[in-house]
Amino acid sequence: ISDAVLLLTQETDTGMAPVAERTSSSPLEALMEVFHRQACRAVDPDVRLAALKGMRSLVSRCTVLWDSSPRRERIRDLAEQTLEVVLQAWENPQSRKLGSSIPGLFESLVILMQKFDVEEDSEPSASRFSELVRRVLSQPPNRKGRYLALETLLPITGPRILLEADGSKRLLQDLLAGIGDIGHNTGPIADLWAKILQQLLQEMRKEKGVD
Repeated sequence: ISDAVLLLTQETDTGMAPVAERTSSSPLEALMEVFHRQACRAVDPDVRLAALKGMRSLVSRCTVLWDSSPRRERIRDLAEQTLEVVLQAWENPQSRKLGSSIPGLFESLVILMQKFDVEEDSEPSASRFSELVRRVLSQPPNRKGRYLALETLLPITGPRILLEADGSKRLLQDLLAGIGDIGHNTGPIADLWAKILQQLLQEMRKEKGVD
């Protein structure tokens, strides 16, 4: 994986295009295509799990290379493809092990996406990530990963964007309903609700000038 991503950023001494650009498909694109296909279509859950782990390694490596890479558009494309895989995998995980691997991939992806903000004229994190919040909120309320993803986004967007992203305050309703239910989502829902309240309290104190 590291060698493939490095090919993406290499320039020759003669000023020629990188090796990846002189081929119809770069190593990064080829790897991503394989991981995407296996993560979404493989029948064997272990194969899907291995593909998700490979994608996380690829995303983490791209994060390291972002500052020095002249091929950032390809990395952006990788991030978008990875997001689609994450949302699809959360929608219908084949096994508990597979479902538990998705939050780590999403966290690595968010770290990479925050790198995009260093570019001139880029949107502020909170504004740009609000669209991602809406996409996560579109997941069924009984999905555990929905709340784990929102917990990852909370420090970036702040609590108000989470609660008001789609204009309906649906998350608030889902949180209150979820806490009252007895099920496997109660823990993640309660954790997210507690962190949202804590951040709201901190913001209110700050607005009022209270330490």
